[in-house]
Amino acid sequence: MAKHDRVLPSDEQISSALMSYTERSVNVEHMWKNIEEKLDEKPRRRWQPWLTLGTAAAVIFMIVLLNWNPISPPPEPFLSEEPQIMRFAAFEPLSGAAEVVGGELRIALTAHQDLELGSGPAVVEIYEQDTLNMVASAATEELSDTRLLAGETAEIHLEIALPEKAGSYQVRLELELDSTEVPEEVSVIVPLIIE
Repeated sequence: MAKHDRVLPSDEQISSALMSYTERSVNVEHMWKNIEEKLDEKPRRRWQPWLTLGTAAAVIFMIVLLNWNPISPPPEPFLSEEPQIMRFAAFEPLSGAAEVVGGELRIALTAHQDLELGSGPAVVEIYEQDTLNMVASAATEELSDTRLLAGETAEIHLEIALPEKAGSYQVRLELELDSTEVPEEVSVIVPLIIE
């Protein structure tokens, strides 16, 4: 508050103070004009090399950061020429093959581990390859309560209404396995060509 209560000196007081402390005469008007010109001038910015270099370094850093990819793309998967059914056969407990002999469907099942088949019937379904429409279905108890050792093959001979049209089909065989503590159902899908 004390600052604001002061009285500002007038031009005459300033000129008398300047005259008393200087040996030569001072033109107050000229002095104020010089001061006003200096105050009205806009300050000039000088070229600052550190600011230019810092900006350039930041821009280069961002370009490198955005274009650098430290993660290499994943390798392409190995593609095998063998059919998909053969690739996954080792993981299934059973694999099979189907053919038509003398108007009868024969399915050969090979065990990949020791298995005990359940007492329920095995369900056989034939599907068209292209449309997956079911064209025939039957059940058989031919393999009920059968034990198969690893590598052993069992055959099913089934009289079923076969498709009349020649072509590619899929045979789906559903079995119950008692090899584990909890019985589980297993589906075996094998190709079938009818000529």
